[in-house]
Amino acid sequence: MTTEIDTQSESSESRKRLKVLAAVLATGVTIEVAAVVAEHLLLSAFLTTALWLVELIVCVFVIATTIEVANERSPRTLFLFSLAITATPFASAAILSPFISGGHDSAMFTFVHFTLACVVSGLPLMIVAGVRFVSERRKPRLSANE
Repeated sequence: MTTEIDTQSESSESRKRLKVLAAVLATGVTIEVAAVVAEHLLLSAFLTTALWLVELIVCVFVIATTIEVANERSPRTLFLFSLAITATPFASAAILSPFISGGHDSAMFTFVHFTLACVVSGLPLMIVAGVRFVSERRKPRLSANE
C-alpha cells in the first residue's frame, strides 16, 4: 500500500515538474518571438531592451527549473527532460532564423542568452541521467557478485 502511494506521489511530482518546465520553456520561446517581431517591425528600442531583460530572468528560471528537475529519480525521464531543455532553443532557432538579423540587436542577444541557458542547463542534466542509468544497470551485477 505504501509503495502504491509513493509511486503515485512520485508520478504527481514528475508531472508538476514537467508542467513547470514546459511553462518556463514556452515563456522563453514566446519572448524570443516577441523580440524578433519587435525588431522586425522597428518598434521602440525600450520594448526590445525590456524583452531582453525579461528573457534574462527567464534564463534564471530555466536554470532553477533544471535544478528542480534533477531530483527526478528515473534516469529515462531525466534524460527526456534534459533533451527537451537542450532542444527547445534550437527548435525555435529553426523557426525564427529567417527573421533574425545577423547584427548585434536585442533579438539576437535574447536568442543567444536563452540558447546558452538551455544548453548549459540541459547538457549536464544529460550527463547526470547517463550516470544514473549506468549506476542502475550496475546495481544488479554488483549484488550478484557479492
